Amino acid sequence: MEREVYIRGFQPKVKVVVMKGAKEPIILMSTDITLTAIQIIEIYGSRFSIELAIRDLKQHFGLGDYQCYLGIAIDRFVQLACVAYCLFRALLVSVWKRGLY
Repeated sequence: MEREVYIRGFQPKVKVVVMKGAKEPIILMSTDITLTAIQIIEIYGSRFSIELAIRDLKQHFGLGDYQCYLGIAIDRFVQLACVAYCLFRALLVSVWKRGLY
């Protein structure tokens, strides 16, 4: 179900999508009212996987512990952490496909 509504204290109209969850309904909102319900669900799905990747980068690859203030150093470290994460995930997938995990 999707509806365009005004939220108290928030000026523009928002589109609200309500989905059936396992126990409770899942409510998604978007300020872009031109998006369809399917597009909003896909965007939230992508965001969820991105947030999981960021969590893994912080927990396992030190992204949250880096203590440098130079922009170039931060960029290099983030890129290095992302490459390490991608290699780790690729290794995990190959091990899983072989049935060794």
